[in-house]
Amino acid sequence: MSSLIPGYEYDIFISYRQKDNRGERWVSEFVEALKTELESAFKEEISVYFDINPHDGLLETHDVDASLKDKLNCLVFIPIISRTYCDPKSFAWQHEFKAFIEQASKDQFGLKIKLPGGNVANRVLPVQIHELDTADRKLVENELGGIIRGIEFIYKEPGVNRPLMAYEDHPDNNLNKTFYRNQVNKVANAIREIILGLKNPGRENFDVPGETVKEKPSTGSRKIKIIAGFLILLALLSAGYFIIPGISRSDEQPEKSLAVLPFINDSPDEENTYFINGIMDEVLNNLQKIKDFRVLSRTSSEHYRGKEIPTLPKIAKDLGVNYIVEGSGQKYGNKFRLRVQLIAAKKEKHLWGETYEQEIKSTEDLFRIQSQVAVAIANELKAIVTPQEKDLIEQKSTNNSAAYDYFLQGRQFDSELKYLEAIEMYSKAIEQDNNYVNALLARSLIYSRIFFTRGTEYNNYSGDWKGYDKLAKADLEKSIKINPSLPEVKLMQADQLYTLDRNYDKAISLLKEIEPQMSNNPTYYNLQGAIYRRMGKWDESLQAWHKQILLDPLNAAGYIEAAHTYRLLRRYPEAVDYFNKSKLISPNPENISGIFSTLILWKGDVDEALRSAEIDLSELNGSVKSYFYYKRQYDKLLINPIKYEDQFEYRPKTLNLSEAYFHIGDTVKCRQYADSAIFELTRKIKEFPNDDRYYEALGFAYGCKGEFDKAIENMKKSIKIKPVKMDAWQGYDNEINLLIIYIFAGEPDLAMDKIEYLLPIPGELSVQLLKVDPAYDRLRNLPRFKKILETEYKTK
Repeated sequence: MSSLIPGYEYDIFISYRQKDNRGERWVSEFVEALKTELESAFKEEISVYFDINPHDGLLETHDVDASLKDKLNCLVFIPIISRTYCDPKSFAWQHEFKAFIEQASKDQFGLKIKLPGGNVANRVLPVQIHELDTADRKLVENELGGIIRGIEFIYKEPGVNRPLMAYEDHPDNNLNKTFYRNQVNKVANAIREIILGLKNPGRENFDVPGETVKEKPSTGSRKIKIIAGFLILLALLSAGYFIIPGISRSDEQPEKSLAVLPFINDSPDEENTYFINGIMDEVLNNLQKIKDFRVLSRTSSEHYRGKEIPTLPKIAKDLGVNYIVEGSGQKYGNKFRLRVQLIAAKKEKHLWGETYEQEIKSTEDLFRIQSQVAVAIANELKAIVTPQEKDLIEQKSTNNSAAYDYFLQGRQFDSELKYLEAIEMYSKAIEQDNNYVNALLARSLIYSRIFFTRGTEYNNYSGDWKGYDKLAKADLEKSIKINPSLPEVKLMQADQLYTLDRNYDKAISLLKEIEPQMSNNPTYYNLQGAIYRRMGKWDESLQAWHKQILLDPLNAAGYIEAAHTYRLLRRYPEAVDYFNKSKLISPNPENISGIFSTLILWKGDVDEALRSAEIDLSELNGSVKSYFYYKRQYDKLLINPIKYEDQFEYRPKTLNLSEAYFHIGDTVKCRQYADSAIFELTRKIKEFPNDDRYYEALGFAYGCKGEFDKAIENMKKSIKIKPVKMDAWQGYDNEINLLIIYIFAGEPDLAMDKIEYLLPIPGELSVQLLKVDPAYDRLRNLPRFKKILETEYKTK
């Protein structure tokens, strides 16, 4: 049978190892199923070469059929990629797979052709039936000149690595959720696209004149691990679910927008991953310094590590970029090899590629390569690089190789949320180089965050937060002496003016000074948004969060912060939407409790809030305790009471027990635990006389004991330390605490004065909350309170 195109022997050649056709005869079954699908896909009859008894032994070169070369003269070559197929000594590999690539590369069409829709395809269409080891995947990709873009027939569940079977494998049991029949159909449709591309007289060759590709591109191996939530996330990205109102990208994407995908560690030693990740970080950081680019953050790119990822055009569309940077690296002792390539993602056109090989004699060798990559990409895309940007890119952070290695290890631990280990590595880097500003700033940031959040955001941190403000300032002061003009130093100055000094005006002034150098830095906009929120500049705060999300669309943190701001503004539907987006990216206690609390403020329906937040009542976390409180199941508040502390409040275990017994009505135990709480909190205030959290907790302890004058006095002290005009968020919460004490002190008019003051300004109080919160039960029968519940308050 002849081919559809004159001059070719067959349309399709099926190549496989005989070992993969034993037992269930998987290959034979697949070929028969494919032929059936091809009959539906083509009007013409398609010729398929499939030898039921191919040579399969090692080194059987003496048995090569002289006619095999003619049979390989086909349009589409389909290798059945298995663990046994990837054997350079086998007949199928040497005399079919490699032979076809060499033969097709020289014929009239070439190996890679342009499809009718504009995409580029390889005439080798792999059918993969096993998840490959890294070495085997590299072997295939090096021959193909790119990553394997075939059709998978792999049945996946934990500990299983075998072909997908036609009849016995139901998609519900397969992590891929894949129908065998659908996969066969995909192969037939892919063949149809390739043959239409070959028959189309207006086709273009893949190798475009003038294109510079300095090496055969190889993206390395990506471990295939499908996670359902990740696939849903990508689907919603494509559907525009993560578009930001007022700042969303238009159909015409920014011309010079890039995403740097995680670099692949091709070293034989997995322990070198931190080094390859560090190089990727430096390349990304250098690109971010070029204002003419829009460069996505590493946090978003990391979502494409270790998973079966979509095509590059799909990634680019999801992330809103035009260009993708891919790379892989190897480190053997002091020798280092880096491969980097720039791809125009829409058509998968390789614009630039380079291989750098270097014996690392000093850090200068590494920094030179990292800067060369950024400059080469900028030149390729004709980006404007100012002299100041070029100086920043070419700046060497340290001349000490050991210090740099410790720093990279610290940054890896930092990204893994292992903060004690990160501090240790940064400290070792500083011991090697006392003037290593990057290490000082990285350690200073961890110190200041531990102090600011009181350790609650640092799940793997087990130490005390006290004194970390002084450590943070010491590292920053040293950095200022070494390099006061460095933008990263000024960014850290602004950060500590916010977290440690509450000097918001000066912090914003510094941020404005370095804004031209920080246009690609999501951390910059995160800090800006946080400061503006505390200042009560709500529109500016939202604009900053939206810019952060635009640069880092797959980072849950930006959505959470925007959601908090929307909630304070009483824009509850938007708050729930953003909390849900963050939960889809990375479920955590903050977005789950955020959904719960927002729905209470919005609708006042406790059960609906529980369902929407998908809270498990068996997990005794803060949201569950809130649910029991709103449902007035006070006895359940006695289960596993713990001390809780964050930047907003301090709750000793004794105070939690005292409040639970207060609601239950057990006066004796309420006062006993209140006395214990008062003793502890009085000591805390002596140690930290300017910490409003301790006065607020002490106010509640006195309130539980019935000493309301002291309760009101301490609540007013907390407000004096941190009023609304100083902190629009936390100061508002302090006002709510005073109003609750007024209620229990028998001062309903003072309480309602406070309610009428708070409801028109942004904060965590709403009419719907007043209807369900037990704290307001004593006001329910008062005419003035009933009128408040019937009033519509507009947030100023």
